[in-house]
Amino acid sequence: MACRNAGNLNHSKTVHAVMSSTMTSARYDNADRKLAEDALRASEERYRELFENATMGIFHSLPEGRFVRVNPAMARMVGYGSPDEMVASITDIATQLYVDPNMRKEVLARVGDGQWIQSENHFWKKDHTTMFVNYSLRGVLKRDGTVDYMEGFIENISARKEAEEEQRLTLELLHLINSAARTIDLVPVVAAFLKKRFACDAIGIRLLEGNDFPYFETAGFPMEFIFAENSLCARTRRGETIRDRSGMPVLECLCGAVARADFDAGDPCFSEYGSFSTGRMSRIVAQNAGMGREVGVRNGCAAWGYESVALVPLKMGDKRLGLLQLNNRREDSFLPGTISLLERVADRISIALARVRAEEALQKAHVELEQRVLERTTELVRTNKQLNREIEERKRTEEQLQESKTTLQMVFDGISEPLVMLNGKMRVQMLNRAAREYFRLHEYKEALGKKCFEGLRGRSEPCGGCERPFCDLNDYSGAYERKCPTDPNKLERVVVYRSLHESTGEEASIIRISDITRARLMEKHLIRNEKLASLGLLLSGIAHEINNPNSFISFNIPILRDYLNILAPIVDVHAAANPEFRPYGMSYQEFREDLYKLVDNMEHGSGRINATVARLKEFVTRRENVERQRVDLRQIVEKAVMLCRSEINKRVKSFSVKIPETLSPVESDPDALEQVIINLLINAAHAADKDESWIVLEVLSGSEPRYCAIEVSDNGHGMDEATRRKVFDPFFTTKSTMKGTGLGLYLCHNLMEELGGRIEVESQAGTGSTFRVILHGDAGFKI
Repeated sequence: MACRNAGNLNHSKTVHAVMSSTMTSARYDNADRKLAEDALRASEERYRELFENATMGIFHSLPEGRFVRVNPAMARMVGYGSPDEMVASITDIATQLYVDPNMRKEVLARVGDGQWIQSENHFWKKDHTTMFVNYSLRGVLKRDGTVDYMEGFIENISARKEAEEEQRLTLELLHLINSAARTIDLVPVVAAFLKKRFACDAIGIRLLEGNDFPYFETAGFPMEFIFAENSLCARTRRGETIRDRSGMPVLECLCGAVARADFDAGDPCFSEYGSFSTGRMSRIVAQNAGMGREVGVRNGCAAWGYESVALVPLKMGDKRLGLLQLNNRREDSFLPGTISLLERVADRISIALARVRAEEALQKAHVELEQRVLERTTELVRTNKQLNREIEERKRTEEQLQESKTTLQMVFDGISEPLVMLNGKMRVQMLNRAAREYFRLHEYKEALGKKCFEGLRGRSEPCGGCERPFCDLNDYSGAYERKCPTDPNKLERVVVYRSLHESTGEEASIIRISDITRARLMEKHLIRNEKLASLGLLLSGIAHEINNPNSFISFNIPILRDYLNILAPIVDVHAAANPEFRPYGMSYQEFREDLYKLVDNMEHGSGRINATVARLKEFVTRRENVERQRVDLRQIVEKAVMLCRSEINKRVKSFSVKIPETLSPVESDPDALEQVIINLLINAAHAADKDESWIVLEVLSGSEPRYCAIEVSDNGHGMDEATRRKVFDPFFTTKSTMKGTGLGLYLCHNLMEELGGRIEVESQAGTGSTFRVILHGDAGFKI
């Protein structure tokens, strides 16, 4: 019992001791836990402060592609206003943040081991621009080893990348330009390099040439664009260059403004360097932004769909060498940083271009100097050889011709037509006095022993255009006709006689040249006279048939005017009593004036018929004395226009008449002038062959006293040079047989000769023609 109680007592003591120990331990554990919690709270507070205030981007993200948490630095870096906005906006990190979504997959494949990984990548920003980043990332794993979430740090390294890229670009560019020794080698490789490096649709490099900046190299532009935009010089409708007060050509469009450094420094499209850039070219064209001067924006780039345009000058100091032109159809392609980079690149290109051109100029001067030395040396050698050859040939000729030269030369000289004798080797053996004069030789010896083109023409090769060169006759014997080599207006007959020496067997050819120009002209004159005689008989019959009915018209018109004079007062009274009286929709006064004008026109038309018939007669019988009278040139032009306006309006889209306000009366033949003007206007209408056809009739009063001209211009099919020379020949026409006989311009030419004036014509095939009737005070009219 006592033992049992003792045992219980011991057990109680033991329990009490254990409980006391446990309570003591609990007190210590609670204190440690509180310290740990305080330390954890302090650590979390420090982490939160570091997370919020860090300059580097910090993030937590889920493998599914969403952000759990980002710090303010990362939100700003990507372009969002707050971390919450970024977390809510980005729902798929792979497509919304990574430029290459496949890079996100590679990252997920590497974070499964929980180790930190580091990489550089290309990220999208909120405004759809891009940036280069350097990021460190690791996966935070669950107990089962799978990725719970990812945490990492991001740093924007775009500036460093741009500097590295610019350095690489500079080294590559320097390698290209330093390996080029000529401009033609340098510019194409630079253009190809820039087009690829800046990913533009088209690029052009303009270089200074004279006072213009044409394209030296292009890539990507259509040929039509290059043809239209190649020259920057402003031009008139006639293609003449427009110049400023100092005589320099005016350069158009924005390229011209950059090339001449002629722009408003306050314009936001221009940089301090002098470059122009825009991402909305169509808007610039619409606004026609001022450049500090009157400059036209051609609309070429916008019209071809190029919205982004960058124009960077190539310059050395104040001197403009050219400019770079980069075009993109995509809007906002060239950012300010890109333009700054292009300007630095342009400086290096300008230095290389100046170096290459200086070397080219030096090389050209060196080559030209060497060429001049070589030519001079060659000329001296050739002269020396020629002198020696002439001495030898002279001796040989004297030996060969010593016995028979005098007698044979006398026979040759007695013939009035040019004679030339060639030996079997086709070298000149003899020629008579007429041949010497024909070939304009001072001495016989100038041609002896030489081939025809050498001795007779002084040339080193056969004469171009010669139908049968003497040096290539071979076994030819016969006759042929040709144009005179020295006077294309002359016609010659060349007869070749071949002879063979019976004893020696030596061959020779004797050539006789006869002038048959007069004989051929006589034949043409006889044929023409026969044609004119036949035409005279025909015109007499036509004049009789036309004059008879026209006499009735001219006789009855005065009677008709008298009838109208009787009826007019009666109708005047009726019109005064009835104000609503409007015949044919006109006021009575307009109707009355138009009625008399119709009678005047009928009378004028009848007179024109009589005058035309008279001109037809004069075609075969030239008038000796032309009657002139004082007339108003304006009235003559207006009547001619009125008579043929209907025909012009049917064929031509635009017809304009320009007559000076102050034009003095002239003393001339009004019918002749009117007929000439009508004929020229009808011919211009018949020449119309374009949708936008036009005719302009203009009276020009010259600065010289007693001078006047009438011009009829059109943009029809025009004429080539061969047609222009024959245009005033009788019976020559380019029209069909239903439209012309070939007499109109011939008659006009004769009429102007009778008046003492003349007709000139300027024409170009496919472009149009201008006929100019020129009158002088001494010949045709008096002011």
